[in-house]
Amino acid sequence: MSKKDEFFDISLVSMQSGWLALRFQGKDVDITRDFDESLSDPLPDMVSSLNHLDSVDPFQFSLNHDFEFEFVVKPLNDDYVNIFIKIKEDECVTIDVNITKERYREVIDSLCTSILNSPDYPYQYPMYCDGFEESDNIYELLDDMFNYLPGDLKDNNDLYERMYSVCMKHLGKKTPWGAEYYEKTTKMLRDKK
Repeated sequence: MSKKDEFFDISLVSMQSGWLALRFQGKDVDITRDFDESLSDPLPDMVSSLNHLDSVDPFQFSLNHDFEFEFVVKPLNDDYVNIFIKIKEDECVTIDVNITKERYREVIDSLCTSILNSPDYPYQYPMYCDGFEESDNIYELLDDMFNYLPGDLKDNNDLYERMYSVCMKHLGKKTPWGAEYYEKTTKMLRDKK
């Protein structure tokens, strides 16, 4: 981070049941929001914004599902961009920072890398709903495993989802659409295009 950059970061919190939880930080703001893979996924547009850093025009997109989300990357000069993020639910929270283009690339690159390296990729996100054929054995296996757990863990949804990811990784099969979507998403996250 350059000495002149204001504090700014976007990081992965979790991926669960088709939801991507992202943490947005800047100046005095620290907020986490969940995005639905089918209805409100900001990731493709965030990655696409990297291709517009040398433009004179701002790159912006907005989403409106459960809350309003506005994201603007405005080039200021050859080296700096203004990042403006507005998240409006019950209250309105904004991040408005000036950072180097290099720092912005680092933030998006780190986010993409953390998603690719997550044990929940792609089974919990981005293909939770439609990208896999579930083997009939998966739920039977999960039920059997949960029967061996102590009572207080049997109702733990986070543990169930983690175990579901492991089962899908080993027993699930990508649908033809899922295989294509997986390749496309992985390429986007890896190549940032």
